[in-house]
Amino acid sequence: NTEYLNCIIKGHYLCCIYKKLGFYHLLTIDLISKKTNHIKISNKMIYIDFPSLSNLDICNPKLIFNVYGNLFPNKIYELNCVTNQLKELKSYKITNYDETKYGEKLIHVNKELCITMLYKKDKLKKNMNCLLKGYGAYGENEYPYFDSNIISLLNRGFLHCTAHIRGGGFHGKRWYDEGKLLHKMNTFNDFIECSKYLIKHQYTNKDKLAIWGRSAGGLLIGAVLNMKPELYKLAILGVPFVDVLNTMKDKSKPLTTEEYKEWGNPHNKKYETYIKKYDPMLNIDTNKDYPNIFIYSNFNDTLVSYKEPLKYYLKIKEANVFKNKEKDIMLNINLKYGHTQSSKRYESIDEEAIYYSIIIEKLK
Repeated sequence: NTEYLNCIIKGHYLCCIYKKLGFYHLLTIDLISKKTNHIKISNKMIYIDFPSLSNLDICNPKLIFNVYGNLFPNKIYELNCVTNQLKELKSYKITNYDETKYGEKLIHVNKELCITMLYKKDKLKKNMNCLLKGYGAYGENEYPYFDSNIISLLNRGFLHCTAHIRGGGFHGKRWYDEGKLLHKMNTFNDFIECSKYLIKHQYTNKDKLAIWGRSAGGLLIGAVLNMKPELYKLAILGVPFVDVLNTMKDKSKPLTTEEYKEWGNPHNKKYETYIKKYDPMLNIDTNKDYPNIFIYSNFNDTLVSYKEPLKYYLKIKEANVFKNKEKDIMLNINLKYGHTQSSKRYESIDEEAIYYSIIIEKLK
C-alpha cells in the first residue's frame, strides 16, 4: 500500500515523498549509514512536493519542500537532513481567517473507500447541508489544497465532502485500474455508497445533499443521477462528458482514440455494451425522480464540446419532474471560456459565486 512519488538527492541523503493509505509522508535515507528517518509534518491531511529550483544544489543537505492542506494556505519548510531539524520558512496568512475554527476528518466508508470531510467546528451537528464532490477518472488524486471559496460554505453551516472513489488515484494505480474500462461501474457505485453512508450516519439527509462533478466528474454525476436520483436535492454538472458512446465512436475527434485506454474502444462489442450501461445520455428515464439540476459549459471548450451538455439538457428536461415544475433544471453556456473556465481572478470568483448561490438556494 506504499507508493513512492518523488525522490531527490541532498548531500548524501535520499529524500522521498511517499503515500500510504492516502496520506503523504516524507522519508530521508542516509546513503552512507543506511539509516532512515520518517519526518512527521502535520496531523492533518497534507500534500508535499519538492520545488526543483529551490533544490538545485544537490550537495547542500538542506531540503526545501512545500506543504499543502485543505484548511491552510501553502507553507514552505526547510529540513536539515543532517540534524533532522525542521523549520518553517514561509506561511501565507489570510486576514480574518483562523484555521483552528475549522476541522477535517477522513471517514472510512469501508476498508478502503474514504471521504474527506471539512466543516466549521461550532456549526457541526446532525443532518447538515452537504456538498459532495467526486471525479474518479484518469488516476487523478484529490490532493489536499486550500480553496478559500469553500470557507464561505463552511461558515454557512455546510459540510464539504470529497469522495475518494475508484478510478482516481487515492490508493495508487490499483485504485485507478479498478475504476476504468470494464470496471468503470465501480466508480459510480463507490460514489453512491459514499452518499448512502453520509445519509445513514446522519451527517446529512436526502433534502440537504448536493453533488458536484466537472468534466469526467460530470460523467460521474450524470451516471449516478440515472442510478439513484432519489438520494439528492441538487446536482451540478460542470463541462460534463455525458454523451460517451457517440463521442467515443467518432474517430475524427482529436482526443477520442487516446481515450480508448480510459473508457474502451466502443467499436469493440464488449466495450460498447459496457459503456451503454452507464452512458448518462442513453440511460435517461423521463419517469425518474431527478433532483434539481444545474449544468454549465463553455462555447470554446475543446475537450468537451458544449454540444454534449446541450444535447443532454434537451433530453433530460423532458423528464416529468421538470415538465411538471416539481424540480428545476438550468443550463448555462458561457460564450467566452474553454474547458477550465475563466483565468481572470475576479471573473473566476463571480463564476464560483453563481454555483454557490444555487447550492445555498436549493438547500435552504
